[in-house]
Amino acid sequence: MTPINKDTEIYLNIDGREVGPLAINDLPVNGMTGETLVWWQGEAVWKKADDIPELHKLLHQPKAAPVPPAAPAAPAAPPVVGDAVMNKLMERLAEKDLQLAQLQAQLEEKDVQLATASQAASQAAAMQAAAKATPQALEENEKKSSSVMLLTWIVINVCISLFWLVFSLLNIFDYSNMSSYRTIALGSDIVVFLSWLLVPLAITNKKLKIIGLILAVLLIGYRVCNSIYVYTQFIN
Repeated sequence: MTPINKDTEIYLNIDGREVGPLAINDLPVNGMTGETLVWWQGEAVWKKADDIPELHKLLHQPKAAPVPPAAPAAPAAPPVVGDAVMNKLMERLAEKDLQLAQLQAQLEEKDVQLATASQAASQAAAMQAAAKATPQALEENEKKSSSVMLLTWIVINVCISLFWLVFSLLNIFDYSNMSSYRTIALGSDIVVFLSWLLVPLAITNKKLKIIGLILAVLLIGYRVCNSIYVYTQFIN
């Protein structure tokens, strides 16, 4: 029989499955028992582990007694601190407290600065939003004013037309000899002519608005002067 040493490569037959090669010290942890068949280079057949002296000794060697845990070491006595050392420690603690207070003051100052910067940024953003919204609001107001002026001009002309329609349908006065009729006619003419100022005022384009105002003033002046001239001729 070929002797076994620490360099021998040994194979195990465990449940018909070959395990290895293994060193002699690795055999127990890989499931080797006394009935396990083993084989190594130089042997002709597989043999039981208990039939091999080296392996029998390995399987049946006494286990070492467990080492009791070491008792915990007694805590060391605190060193005696002299008055000089204690004074130095107190001075260092005072310095640390002063540094912490200074750091806290600096942090509070930074917080105030950040709050001020944040407030300024919010105000700037609000001003920018207002600046963007102002032209749109002005444009919308201008459109509303234009619509109101045109609607007012239409209402004035419709109301005066309806007034003269009803006045004519009554047909109970000799209008040519009535001074009150001529006064009412002159007043309605002036209202109608002045209402034409609403049309150029409703125009949003500045150049067209100026041109329209000039033309409306010239037309109104001519028609009012003409109406006053006709009124005076009736009176005479």
